[in-house]
Amino acid sequence: MDEPAKGNDAAEELETLSQNVLFLMMLIFCGGTFFMTNMSKIPLPYTVVLFLYGIFVGFFAHWITPDVATSLGNIPPELLFYIFLPVLIFEGSYAMNVHALRRVFPQVLILASVGVVVNTCLLALPVACFFPEWSWYSALLLGSLLSATDPVAVVSLLKGLGVDSRITAMVDGEAIMNDGTAIIAFKLLLPAARVGCLKDSTWNIILKGVQLAALPIIVGPVFGFIQSYWLRHATGGIVKTCITVSVTYVCYYVAGNIIGTSGVLTLFFSGTFLSFYCPSLFPGREGNLVYNIWEFLVHLGNTMLFSLVGLILVADVVPTLNILDLIIIICMYVAVIMARFLMLEILLPILNLFPYRMSQREVTLLAHAGLRGGVAVTLALAVLQTGIEAGVNILKVTCGVVLLSLFINATTAEKVVTFLGHKRKQEHRMIQMEYAMDHLEVVRQKALQKNKNNVSYRSANWAAAEAYVKEHLLNPYKGMSYLREDEDTVVNRLLMKAFKASLWRQRDENLISETVVLTISRAVARAIDSGELIEVRHLHRRKPSPHVEMTEELEARLIEENLKPLWVTVSEIFLGKGYLEWAHVRVQQNAFMTLLSFARCLDEVNPIKYQYAKNELHGRRIEAWMTSQREEVRRVIRLLYETYPAATMCIATSRAVLRAVNELRKGVEELHHYHGFGAKPTAALEEMVQHMYEHIPRSWEPPRLDNELVIAALAATPLGRGLDPEEINTLSAMGSTKNLYEGEEIKLEDKLFHVIVFGSLKPKLNRWTASSEGEYGFGCVIGLERFVVPPQLRDNQMNRWVVTSTECQVLCIAYRYIEPFLWEKSFASVRAFWRAVAVETLLPTLEHMITLPVNLTQSSRDHFTSIMMSGNPLIGPKECNAMDWSLQFQLCFYIRGSDTTGLFCNGHTAPCYVSAFFARRLKWEDPQVVLYAVPVNVSDSGYVPWSQSANKSPRGSFMPQRSSAAEADLSSAMMLDYIHHEPSSTYAEAADIFSSILRGIIPGENQPRSFKIDPPVADVGSFDGVDACILQNPENFVTNVPYLNQLFLRYATVLEGLCIAALRYVRVPTDPLNAKHAQYISEQALEFLMVFFNELTILSAALRRLSRRDTTTSSFAHGVKRQEKEEQLQDDELEDIRMIGKVIMWHRVAEMHGAFQLRTMVLQMKSLANRRFRYLSESLRALAEEQPSLKGADSVEELQRILLDLNP
Repeated sequence: MDEPAKGNDAAEELETLSQNVLFLMMLIFCGGTFFMTNMSKIPLPYTVVLFLYGIFVGFFAHWITPDVATSLGNIPPELLFYIFLPVLIFEGSYAMNVHALRRVFPQVLILASVGVVVNTCLLALPVACFFPEWSWYSALLLGSLLSATDPVAVVSLLKGLGVDSRITAMVDGEAIMNDGTAIIAFKLLLPAARVGCLKDSTWNIILKGVQLAALPIIVGPVFGFIQSYWLRHATGGIVKTCITVSVTYVCYYVAGNIIGTSGVLTLFFSGTFLSFYCPSLFPGREGNLVYNIWEFLVHLGNTMLFSLVGLILVADVVPTLNILDLIIIICMYVAVIMARFLMLEILLPILNLFPYRMSQREVTLLAHAGLRGGVAVTLALAVLQTGIEAGVNILKVTCGVVLLSLFINATTAEKVVTFLGHKRKQEHRMIQMEYAMDHLEVVRQKALQKNKNNVSYRSANWAAAEAYVKEHLLNPYKGMSYLREDEDTVVNRLLMKAFKASLWRQRDENLISETVVLTISRAVARAIDSGELIEVRHLHRRKPSPHVEMTEELEARLIEENLKPLWVTVSEIFLGKGYLEWAHVRVQQNAFMTLLSFARCLDEVNPIKYQYAKNELHGRRIEAWMTSQREEVRRVIRLLYETYPAATMCIATSRAVLRAVNELRKGVEELHHYHGFGAKPTAALEEMVQHMYEHIPRSWEPPRLDNELVIAALAATPLGRGLDPEEINTLSAMGSTKNLYEGEEIKLEDKLFHVIVFGSLKPKLNRWTASSEGEYGFGCVIGLERFVVPPQLRDNQMNRWVVTSTECQVLCIAYRYIEPFLWEKSFASVRAFWRAVAVETLLPTLEHMITLPVNLTQSSRDHFTSIMMSGNPLIGPKECNAMDWSLQFQLCFYIRGSDTTGLFCNGHTAPCYVSAFFARRLKWEDPQVVLYAVPVNVSDSGYVPWSQSANKSPRGSFMPQRSSAAEADLSSAMMLDYIHHEPSSTYAEAADIFSSILRGIIPGENQPRSFKIDPPVADVGSFDGVDACILQNPENFVTNVPYLNQLFLRYATVLEGLCIAALRYVRVPTDPLNAKHAQYISEQALEFLMVFFNELTILSAALRRLSRRDTTTSSFAHGVKRQEKEEQLQDDELEDIRMIGKVIMWHRVAEMHGAFQLRTMVLQMKSLANRRFRYLSESLRALAEEQPSLKGADSVEELQRILLDLNP
C-alpha cells in the first residue's frame, strides 16, 4: 500500500510542479507583452528589458518557488533550441532583404566561416591567460561560444536605425550563418574539451565539418522548394501559416537529427530560398494574417528565450559569482570587442575584393554590432550539463559577456550609428518623405475644415485641436543626414518605387503569379540600384549574338527563356525538349502576364510621373521614357498575341475571371459593412467567392466561335439587348471588323454604324454623341444618330473619333444590310433598333433632366442608359396618337416624322425632347413618325425614374422582354432610394404642377416667398383671358419655318427645366444637390437667353426691313394696318431691350453672388413667350406663303440669307 501512495504523491507533486512551471512561463510572457506595449516609454532595447525581466523573475521564483526555478534552470538546452530557435531563424532569414544580401553575400560567407575561426582563435588567447588550468580545447570552446553574434539579438536591432540596407543585410546574414558555424564548432570541440584531446581523426573531423556546413546548402533549398510548392497549392491564411510553421520545425529536426547537419544553416538557406524565389507567397489579406501570426510567434520566442536565459543566469551563475569573476567577465567583454575588431581588420583586404567595399566606419559599426545573446548562453548551459570541470566558469563568462553586450552595445547602438554617420537616408528617401509630409498637411487641413462644417462639433476647441495635430505631425526623418544623389537618379528611383508598389498591388489582387513578381521585381531592384528607369528589354537580359538579327520570333523566345525555370532547362538536357510541353505553355503564359503587368505599372505611374520632376528637362525625359516604353510593351504584347495565341487566350480569360472575383469580394465587404450582413451570412458569401477563386482553371478551352467577342459586344449594345441570340449572330455576320491602334482616327460615314468590340474611342468635336464622360468602350454604338439626323443639321467636321486605348476593334455594319433584316424579322426587332437609336441620340438630353442619386455605384452613362432602355419607342402615327398620356407621366422624345401642326417636320427637325407643356396636344400623321417615351415621376427630386413598386400601366412593363442584361441594368437604375413628396404619376397631375409654377406658385409650399420683381407688362400672366402660357398650346406659336420651330422647342425645354429646378429647390432647399441643380439649370438658361436674344434681334431687324418694303407698295388701308404693326414691332423691340437688360443683370448677379432668381426668370420667360411668339408666328406664316423657300430654312444663317435677299 505504501508504494501506490508514494506513486500518487509523486504524481500530485509532478502535477503541481507542472502547473507552477506553466504559470511562471505565462507570467513571463505576460510581462514581456506588457513591456512591448510600453516600449515607447522605456529607454532600453526590448531584448535588454527581457533579459533584465528574466533575472527579476529568476530571483522572484527562487524566493517563492525554488523547485520551479530549479526545474526551469535544468531545462535541456537542445529543448530550448527545438522550441524557440526554428521560428526565430526562419523568420529572420525570410524577412531579410535578399536583394541587399545578394550584393554582400561573399562578405557574409567569409565572415561567417573564416571570420568565426579567426575570432575563435583570437579569443582562445585571453581565455588561456585567465584560465591557465584549462586545455586549449576548452579555451577554443569558449572562444567559439563568444564568436557567434546571436541572430535573436541582432535581427531586430539595426532595421529601425536608418542604416544602409547592405550593412544591415551583412550583419543579419552573418548573425544567422555564424551562429550555425559556431554550433558546428561547438559540436566538434565539445568532445575534445571533455577529455582534453581529439578522439577523431583529422579526416573524420573534416568530413563532419563538411557534413554540418555543406549539406544545408542543398537540404535548405529542397525544403524551401517543398514548402513553396505546398503553399502555391494551398489556400487560406490559416492553412498557409500552419504549413510554414510545421515545415520549419520538421526541417530543423530532420536536418539536425536525421541527416546530421546544421539545423540553423538549413533553416537559413530555406528561408532565403523562399524570400528570393518566392517573395510574394502571401498576397492580400491572407498575407496580413500570416505575417501577424509569425510576428506573434517571434514575440513569443524572443520573450521566452531571453527571459529563460535571465532566469538560468540567476539559477546557475549568481550563487557562485565573486569579485574575480566580475573582473574576468569585464576583461573578456573587452577582449571580445577587440578580437572582433581585429578579425575584421585582418579580413578587410579580402572583403574589399568584392563590389561592396567597406571603410573603417563600416568596420567599427560591424565590431560594435556584434551582440551576443541567448544562443551562446544556451550552448554554455549545455556545456555545464555535460559535467565538464570548466563548465561553471564557461557559463559565468558567457552569461556575463552576453549581459554586458546587451547592456552596453544594444543601448549605445543608436548613438554609435549616429556618431559614425550611418544614420542617414538616401536623398530620394528624404524627398519622398518631404512629399509625404506635404500631402499629409493638405489632408490635415481638409479634415479639420470638413469637421468645422459639422454642426455636431460646434463646441470643439478648434485652436487646441489644430495645435495638437500640427504638433504631432512631424517628419520622421527630420535631422537625419542624407547621401547626395544625382537629380536624375533621385527622380528615377522614386518613379521605380511607385512602379514597384503597383506591381505588389497586382500581386495582392492575385492578378499575377509568383514568377511574374520575381521577374519584374528583380529588374526593378536592378534599376533602383543603378538609378535608372526600367525598360522592356530588361525583361529578357540575354542578348543575341551581334551577327544575329533580332526578329520577332527571336525576341519572343528570349523572353520565354528568361522566364523558364532552372529545373525545366536541366530536365530538357536529359529528356529532350518534347516531354515538357506543358511547362513551356506555362512559361508563355507568364511571359504574357509579365507584359500585361508591366503595362499596368506604367499606366499607374503615369499620373504621378511629374510629381518629383524638378525642371522641364526632367519632365521631357520622363515623358520620353513613358511614351517609348508604352509603345514598346504594346508592340511586344501584340507580338505575343500572334506568337502564342493559346497562352494569351488563357491568361486573358483568367484575368477576366480574377477581376470579377475581386469585385465580388468587394461586394461582399460592402454588404457586411453597409447593408447589415452579419458574420455568418458574410462568411457563407466569402466561402462561395473563395471556392470560385480556388477552382479557376489554369487552362481554358478556346472560343467555339472566332467572333465570340464580337457577338458579346453586339449583345451588350442597346440594340443587341432587344434581339434574340440567333438574330445577334446573323447581324454580327453582316458586318466586318476593323482593328485600330492608339491615336488613329475613324471617320463616321452616312451608310455605316460601328460597335466597339474592345478598346475605347473618344469623340473628337462630335456634338451628336451619347457620352458625357468622353469615352466609349465595349458594347457601345457610334454612328446610329446619322440614321435619323438630317444631313443639313450635321457638321461634317464633327464626325471623327480617336482611339484612346492601346488597341481597338470595331464592328462596322451597313444600314442597307440591317434595315431589311430588322424589318423582316419581327416588330420586336424594329423596336430594339429604335430603342438603340434613342439611346445613341437622346442620351445627352436625358442627362440634363434626370436627377443622379447620391449613392450611385455605376457610371453616369450606364445609369442614364438603363433609364433610357426602360422607355418604349412609339412607331407610326397610330401608336403615337393612341398613347394614353393620362395614365402615367412620361418624358416624350422626338426621333423623326411630322405632326399635324407643323411644329415637327421630317427631314428638318433633329431628334430632341418634346416639352411636357404641349406633348400630349400633338397629333401625328406622318407614317414615318417615331417617338420615344420614358416613364418618370415628378417629385421633389425633379424627374426621377419610375419606381417598380408604383402602380404600373395596363400596357405592362416598359422593359425589353428579351434581354436579362437590360433587366439587370434597369433594376440597378430603378431600385433607388428616393424620397417622394406628393409625387405626380399622371400627365394631368404634372400639368397642374407646371401650371402652378408658371403662375409663380410652388405646390405644397408652406408660405409664399416674397420676390422683388419688376412690374409685369399688361399681358403678363394672361393669355387669351386665361392665366396660361402660350407654350402650352403649340397651335398658337407654330410657324412654317423649321428653324424658328426648333428655337421655340429649345425655349420650351429651357423653361420646363427652370420649372423643375424651382420645384426641387423651393420644396427641399436644404438638399445641396437641389441647390447645385438649380445653379446648373439657371446658368444654362442664361446662356440660352443670351443666344436667343441675338437671334431674335436678327429676326426682328429682317422683319422690320420687310415691313418697310410692304409699306411703300400697299394701299392706304393696308398702310394704316401696316403702320400699326410697325409701331407694335417697335414696342416689342423696346420690351426686348428691357428683357435683355434683365438677363444681363441676372448674369451679373449670378457671377458676383452665385444667386439665381428662379421665380423671376420663370415669369419673365413666360411673359416673353406670350408677348412675342404669336406675333412672330403670324408674321412668318404670312411671309412663308409669299416666300416658300422659308419652309426649308433650318438655321439662323439660312433664314437670315433668305430674308435679306428679299428686296426692301
